[in-house]
Amino acid sequence: MALKKRIEETSITLVCTNCGHNWNKTMGRTNDKPICSKCGAIKIAVLRSYNKNAGKLLFKKNRSEDENKEVRRLHKNASLVLSYGRFAVMTLMSRGIGPDTAARILRRYNFLSLKKSEEDELKLLKDIHAAELKYAQTRGFWDNT
Repeated sequence: MALKKRIEETSITLVCTNCGHNWNKTMGRTNDKPICSKCGAIKIAVLRSYNKNAGKLLFKKNRSEDENKEVRRLHKNASLVLSYGRFAVMTLMSRGIGPDTAARILRRYNFLSLKKSEEDELKLLKDIHAAELKYAQTRGFWDNT
C-alpha cells in the first residue's frame, strides 16, 4: 500500500500526441482513460517531471536520430496509456520503469480485470515493486551509459 500511495502522489505531465497540449496532474487524480481536454484525442503520453520538454519533439520538423528514438518511446508510452489507462500511467511513473518494461509488466493483465478486481491490482503493484527492485539492483549499469 505504501508503493501505491507513493505512486498516486507523484506529479505527472500528460501530453496529447495529436495536438501537443500538455497538463499536470497527480497520478491519483488521473482518469481511467485520459482524454485531451483541448482536442478530445485519446492517445496521451505520460512524462516524468524531469522530461517535460519531450512532448515538443512530437512536432519538431528536422529531428536527430536520438530525438526520433525519443518520439518512438513517446508513441509506445501513449499506446500503453490508450490500452491500459491509469494502470499504464501508474506503471510508467514507477522508478526505473520505461515503456518497454511497462509493456512487459502490463501484457500479463487485462484492463477490465484490473479495473474490477482489487486482487489483480495488487498483483500489478507487486510486479511494479519487483521491477523497481531490479532497477535498483542494476542501476549502476544503467546510469553509466
